[in-house]
Amino acid sequence: MFLRFLCLSISKRWLILVTVLAFTNCLNAQSDSLSVLVFLSPTCPICQNQTFYLKELQAEFQGKEVSFKGIFPNIGEEQMADLKVFAQKYEIDFPVIPDPELQLTNQLGASITPTVFLLKTKTNEIFYQGKINNSYEQIGKRRQVVTENYLKDAIIATLNGQKARVIKTLAVGCIIEKQTMNKEK
Repeated sequence: MFLRFLCLSISKRWLILVTVLAFTNCLNAQSDSLSVLVFLSPTCPICQNQTFYLKELQAEFQGKEVSFKGIFPNIGEEQMADLKVFAQKYEIDFPVIPDPELQLTNQLGASITPTVFLLKTKTNEIFYQGKINNSYEQIGKRRQVVTENYLKDAIIATLNGQKARVIKTLAVGCIIEKQTMNKEK
């Protein structure tokens, strides 16, 4: 079971241990269900905007063997309060997992927030990666009407045993800095 929020008073070593256990659970589950891993940043305006669409998708696919998990790169002990505030402010109802050492970020090759990965929980086979939808074609240019729902279409196709029409898009958002958090001495 994933931890929805981690205690703000835990030590950095404990945070890393809990994070590693969450990743192990996330990537080594024995279910044939689908996982949507969403790389987010509490300070990215595009992430903030996309939470609305993520909540809609989570509600639409509730009970259909699709789980959502928010992965927060570079969130360490000092930023846990920011993570909690973000989840509460945007009413995120799926587990949020800090990635202070960029383990999952590097494993999947995420470099922008928000970026989504749709994968089979048991095998880690990736069915889609990239944008949630086409609301942003580039930074600063937001569409008035979303015309492509890449993640939704990929989930539907995969649940129906088909390949998604679009399997990869280039995410638009905030760059994930590839520096890991300073290690305790």
